[in-house]
Amino acid sequence: MALRMENKVAYITGAGSGIGKATALKCSQEGATVICADYDEAGAKATADQIAKAGGQVMVSKVDISNQDQVKASIQEALKKYGRIDVMIAAAGVGSNEKFDDVSSEDWEKMIKINLTGNFYLLQAIHPVMREQGAGSIVLFSSTAAYSGGTGMNPAYVAAKSGVNGLSRHCAALWTKEGIRVNTVMPSWVVTNFNKAAKDTDGVAFDEKENQEWYKNGTANWPMKRPSTPEEMANAAFFLASDEASYISGINLLVAGARYVFNQ
Repeated sequence: MALRMENKVAYITGAGSGIGKATALKCSQEGATVICADYDEAGAKATADQIAKAGGQVMVSKVDISNQDQVKASIQEALKKYGRIDVMIAAAGVGSNEKFDDVSSEDWEKMIKINLTGNFYLLQAIHPVMREQGAGSIVLFSSTAAYSGGTGMNPAYVAAKSGVNGLSRHCAALWTKEGIRVNTVMPSWVVTNFNKAAKDTDGVAFDEKENQEWYKNGTANWPMKRPSTPEEMANAAFFLASDEASYISGINLLVAGARYVFNQ
């Protein structure tokens, strides 16, 4: 069976953990050369080591996506080594659950800077690369909070993720004629360390087995009665990034196990 991303180079942010890590592993398993980009260099290296051990081609790039110069440098570093970038999947982000009246201007600016402006920096850096190639596929990660209003989340997070949806559609409308597809995945609740803020366990390793009751209670009224896994999100992102989705551009894909099909 042919590998579905063979001979392609995939640049993936947030590759050190969670959805980004699962996506990096998925792309590598399907034949891609992977750039594991993350602010957490140790996490990115651990993912890269796992890929290399399985025989994949991989490099690590330390980058803070809220720093435009670092984003540009990271993209250029990948280009210098591999000569092209066929796929960019932007999974890096931060979240928290402060209530509206408790959000400081500093909290707001940090959340917007990483979750929205960081994606803008990535898009600005990758656009000329893919335009010159005449081809490319970009997948951004938003959130179901942008769909539902995310009342349990920091309002800056909700605003940023809503902005990602709009930014993605804007770029798709402009760039698809250049051979560049742009889509967004909107995850629901995913079992990753990202959730530790929601459980108020900051600084404590978040372990699925230790928190099964928390997950069970939190999803009791959901159609599938469980959260999703990083691998399920990676599968959705991989599909949109791959040639199998060659006629799909400009969508915000809700990956939520029918959670929003009915009123809860």
